[in-house]
Formats: sequence, C-alpha cells, structure tokens
Amino acid sequence: MKIGNVLKTIGALVILVWVADSMMTIWYERPRPDLKSTTQKSVRYAGVIHVHSRYSDGSGTIEQIIRAAHTADLDFLVMTDHSTLQPLIDGYQGYHNDLLVLIGEEVNTSAGHLLALGLDHHVEQQGDEGLSALLDSIDSSAGLAILAHPTGRRPWTAWPVRPVHGIEILNADTAWRDDHPLEWIRVLLFLWFMPEGALNSLIDRPDEAINRWQTLAQQQHLVGIGSVDAHARIPLWGDQSLQFPSYARMFGLLRTYVVLDSALSGAEVPDRQQILDALRNGQCYIAVDGYEKASQFDFEIQVDDTSFNMGSHVVFQQGAQVRVKAPSSGAVLVRLYRNGQEIVEVSAQDIVYDLSEPGVYHAEAYQVRPRLFGSEEARLWIISNPIWVEE
Repeated sequence: MKIGNVLKTIGALVILVWVADSMMTIWYERPRPDLKSTTQKSVRYAGVIHVHSRYSDGSGTIEQIIRAAHTADLDFLVMTDHSTLQPLIDGYQGYHNDLLVLIGEEVNTSAGHLLALGLDHHVEQQGDEGLSALLDSIDSSAGLAILAHPTGRRPWTAWPVRPVHGIEILNADTAWRDDHPLEWIRVLLFLWFMPEGALNSLIDRPDEAINRWQTLAQQQHLVGIGSVDAHARIPLWGDQSLQFPSYARMFGLLRTYVVLDSALSGAEVPDRQQILDALRNGQCYIAVDGYEKASQFDFEIQVDDTSFNMGSHVVFQQGAQVRVKAPSSGAVLVRLYRNGQEIVEVSAQDIVYDLSEPGVYHAEAYQVRPRLFGSEEARLWIISNPIWVEE
C-alpha cells in the first residue's frame, strides 16, 4: 500500500474517532431530569442578569424578551442595555404577570464595562479621571456596581477597585469566546440535533475570573454573579445579523439564584428591593441550569445552633461546620475552597466539613458526565457565594 493511501486511511480514522467522540460528548452534555422540589428553610428565585434589547445592541424588543423569560420560567429578569435607562422611563420595570423585571444599564468606563443596578437615573463617567466619582455616585445612591466580563475581550483594567459590589465571574459570552475553534466546530455539527448539550459543552470553569474574585474577596465583601450577556444577535454583514442564540435558550442555560428568608410579596417596590439586597449581600449562587435546575442547592456554615447562609460574616469558633447540599438526579462532585484554594473534594451530593481556621469559604458543584471509552469528566454546575469566617 502506498504511503499516501496509508496517510489518507489514518486521517479518515482520526476524523471518524473525533466525530464519534464529539457526538458522545454532546450527547452526555444534555440536561438531566429535574428533581422534585422539596421543602427548604429559605426561598429561592431564579433569574438572569445582563440582557440587551433593541434599546442598544440586542435583537429583541422588551416584549419579546419578556415572553422568552416566561418560556424559560424565570422569576426575575435584569435588563442592562448600553448607556441608557430608557426602558425604565418607558415603564418596563415591574411585574409582568409573575415575572419581575428590573432595569439597569451597562456603563462604559475608562477601565472597562460595569453594570449599574437599582438606580432611577442614568450614570456615566465624566472625563478620563472620573471613574472613582462614578463608583462613589452609584454607591451613594444605594445602587449596585458589578464589573462586567472582567476577563473577557473588554477586560476590567483598574485593580484593585472600590466601591464595587459584585463581579461577573461567569459570563456566557466570555465563556464561548474562550473556547477552541474545534469546540465550536463540534457544537455547530450537533447544535440542531442536541441544542442544550451543544451549548452546555461551551461552559467551562472560569479560572482566571474566579482567582481574581477570590483574591479580592479576602480584602472586601465582593459578590460573584453569573450573567448571560444575552443579545440574541450575531452580526453578519451590513445591517444583517443572525438571531442566535435565542433569548429563551440563553435564559435556560445560565442563571443566578437569590436566596431569601421569606417569599416575595407580589408588590413591585419591596420585591425589587429584596432582589437587589440579596445580590448586594451575596445571598445568591450561580448555576448552569442547562444541565439541571439547581433550585435545591444549599451552602451554609453551622455554628452551635445557628446557620449562616451565603454572604454572611461569621466569627470563627471551634466546632463550626460547613454544609453543602447539591441534590441531583445523577452523580455529583463537590469541591470546597478556602481563600480560593481547594481544600476538599467529595463525590457526593451532601457533605459536612469541620472548620479548622478562618477564611473566605465557597463551594462548587460539578456534574459527573460520561465520556468515550468509559472515562468521565466533572462539568461545572454551581458556584456559591462566599461565607466570610473571621477571627
């Protein structure tokens, strides 16, 4: 057999193995069945943050986006069009049936982009040296400043930074841009047959953003947020664009859950404040719900008979315990971190760990998914916010 034919045969086999591996990978990335809900001490509400409409560079109207949010069964939706609060002026903030819509904006600054939430007026940086004044203005107006895609193609460049309340540690748009071209080829091959699995496969642990977050969290109260950064628009040529991925698909992929002590009342003003307070305090966690709804996740520290939830500041005591629950219909891996360093890994949905020292603690849950030839891969599912254990 000629060398050329041998090389062609080897090449064909390599391609066949790659296609088979890709197909199995996407197949095993599909959603798991959701567990039946159980009674919990606190109430969870699922929402999406960082959404763009036709008021800036998104493809959809607010009405279309609200319909997509209803389709995805969201409890709240945070709109953040670029440099405008016109949707607020036009009356879109508030309840739309059982969906609470909050209007913020994405602000362009000399150091990058940030989300400004909870304000009733437009804000912008004044001059090249105006960043500190902008952040002070948001803070003094009881608003929230959240750094957007801090490690993405338009990264945040002013470190350290205060007063800032949160940071996007998982941004879906950034996650996709970080993927290898072969991963995108794999996704495009199987997107139309297994759309959920294809999109799930593009989400990886955002190591750089988490490391930055955990370093800053040792110096200040800083909340981690998961954002879809949804536009439903891929520019093509001229004024042409592809409305992909859809808002509804994005809203089912990545969510931020807020954890409240009591249920929302159905009244716009107090409910909006409850959501904003939970985001400010860190009473929230990030979930790749494209794998499975994470509404039953729990991360707390038990001191004597008192439980402290995410976002809490606790004085260290001997005998204190960390408790993590990540119920799922399949295999789960839980990792516990102190000051950004992994301290324990357990193949279980429910763990208890005895604390031995102060630190900034957070938990991550992974779904264990099969791969070709009997191997397995732990895929990021949930990132908790910290509990600060102080001396």
